Amino acid sequence: MAKFLFSDIESAFMCVASAMYRMNSAVSCKDTGKIFYRSDMCAFSKG
Repeated sequence: MAKFLFSDIESAFMCVASAMYRMNSAVSCKDTGKIFYRSDMCAFSKG
């Protein structure tokens, strides 16, 4: 199980909270420790 920094979780929360419902999303992977971001507002995807 991966460990996440609080700042990474906070960044994911702020990304999701910065837009309307279901416009942005963030998913954390317990296996790799990565947080994946997706946005419907623009061509933004980060992993």
